[in-house]
Amino acid sequence: MSIVKPMLTYGCEVWPTTVQIERKFRSFEDRELRTIKGPVFDTEINRWRRRKNKEIREITIVPPITSYVKGQRIQWFGNMRRGQTNEVRAAIEYKSTSR
Repeated sequence: MSIVKPMLTYGCEVWPTTVQIERKFRSFEDRELRTIKGPVFDTEINRWRRRKNKEIREITIVPPITSYVKGQRIQWFGNMRRGQTNEVRAAIEYKSTSR
């Protein structure tokens, strides 16, 4: 995941945050972690089975990619607030004078 994360989240600071995008991130992350950890042999049914998402999250102890994206957005917002006067900062601090 350390190689894939920068490619997956490139430019995530300015993406619109939607439930659909978060769901796609979670499903991609679960699928990749399941591939990395591999199947498990279940002695009750005496065959190999896929690990469930809950099992994968307990085993890997990796923070979700969505929390990384949210952190990057907050960091970008702070950088824009502290930066030189520019169009982005002006848009962030814009206050309408009309009613």
